[in-house]
Amino acid sequence: MFGAAATAGDLNADGCDEAIVGLPSGGLNQRGLALVYKGDPDGLQPFSFDDQVNSQIALAGRDKLQVGAALATGYLNDDEFADLVVGAPNAALADNETIVDPGGEVYVIFGSTRWGLDNIEQAIKLDQDILSAGGQKEQADKFGSALFVANFDSENFDDIAVGVPGETLFDNLSNEVKSAGVVQVFVSSPELSGLGDFIIHQGLDAIVGAPEQGDRFGTAVAAGQFDASSGIDLVVDIPSEAIGTGRLAGGVQILYDTDQGDNAAKHEFWGQDSFGLSQGTEELDRFGSVIGIGNFNGDSFADLAIGTPNEALGIKQNADLVTILYGLQSGLTSFQSQTLNSATPGLKSAIDTNAFGAALSTASKVIVRDDVKKCGALCRLFGGQERRGATQSSQQK
Repeated sequence: MFGAAATAGDLNADGCDEAIVGLPSGGLNQRGLALVYKGDPDGLQPFSFDDQVNSQIALAGRDKLQVGAALATGYLNDDEFADLVVGAPNAALADNETIVDPGGEVYVIFGSTRWGLDNIEQAIKLDQDILSAGGQKEQADKFGSALFVANFDSENFDDIAVGVPGETLFDNLSNEVKSAGVVQVFVSSPELSGLGDFIIHQGLDAIVGAPEQGDRFGTAVAAGQFDASSGIDLVVDIPSEAIGTGRLAGGVQILYDTDQGDNAAKHEFWGQDSFGLSQGTEELDRFGSVIGIGNFNGDSFADLAIGTPNEALGIKQNADLVTILYGLQSGLTSFQSQTLNSATPGLKSAIDTNAFGAALSTASKVIVRDDVKKCGALCRLFGGQERRGATQSSQQK
């Protein structure tokens, strides 16, 4: 489990990024660890064992929290230090001093000159109860299973998107829809107070699709700027989405932010039967189980890589696939899309290799173009104003 998650950021503002590696089953009583390796001109340097133990005790007071299952860095306050966000989706909930089933927690540790992290013992803890937009801690929510940091609102600070794939929702008849999943966005402020935060899920505000039991919306989240509008676009996977009769076929939801007015915010759903994609939807494919963002062709727009870890190719089951969608002026398109698998020319492995596309990573940043400083529709929808000051970049690796 070493390396189950990884990210990087300059936590002490010395010009060298620190590398942070998740070990969610490690440490005392399998509480989990987020191991930080300090950047240095001579290469990465691990912290002392005592520092790692202190980190573990501060972030992991109970057993099997899965600390480090998700990691992200960004600039969450008004200083030059990158800050660290750590997910612990198995953190147990306390109810009148009684520990109940896991609901999940997220910890925010601010960067500083003090070996890169400031006052670990005073890390800010996020959970669903502090969210002003609603939501509450519940058993098996898995809050913190996925993290991404980007500037979704109008301020100069980054914000935190948290995947909650186990969240229970209710349909139009008030029936429970278990593990439908949501994404909760915490809008950054010095106290991370929850004011201005919001929740995203299927069936909300014309987002494509309805919540279904076991969809697990929010198992992975990412963000980029896929079109020519002013805002950051959010990507959410739905790995267990049923399409037609295709159980667990999977899909990806794109929530665009535009500068054309609140009602112009557009949302797209991509599945393997979307226009221009050649593979077709199949049961158990789990299209979108992993997602990655980069600028693969060097233009002005971000591009999206989508993993399909159970794709069948020819007679080979679970040969797997990665689909590349390119950004254009109008957003993501299947025009000139690419598919990669272990038999793609130039790759050394054969098609026999299982789990190609089971994980994706890009050395990407959420790059906001120099000409883009306006608050888009998604931003305005939640009360934002025009962007101020310098262009912001958020790191996710």
